[in-house]
Amino acid sequence: MTAAAQPGATPRAATGAARHHGHNALRHRVAALVSRSSDGEVATEEILNAGGSLTAVGVTSLTFLRLIDALEEDFGIVLDLDGPVLMLDDFDDLVRHLAEQGAGRGDG
Repeated sequence: MTAAAQPGATPRAATGAARHHGHNALRHRVAALVSRSSDGEVATEEILNAGGSLTAVGVTSLTFLRLIDALEEDFGIVLDLDGPVLMLDDFDDLVRHLAEQGAGRGDG
């Protein structure tokens, strides 16, 4: 039963639930891309559980280069690497930045 279908639920609650689901789906998708970019050296679950510095869980500079390509290709966005790129190292900041760029919207 969705939040909108529950008795007493408001459309705002349904929107919040959908946003939370979308954020979790985006987190899982990005974690899987990080893992794939590391050739499996860093597990998806390890990334999701750490939720902080990707370098701290073993992501290398080569993995970051592969990840940038994967993110741009998968989400159809261009990451601005001329400005501060510190958000690339923090997993949650990276997911938040991607969400702000529209990554994952409309994905099933």
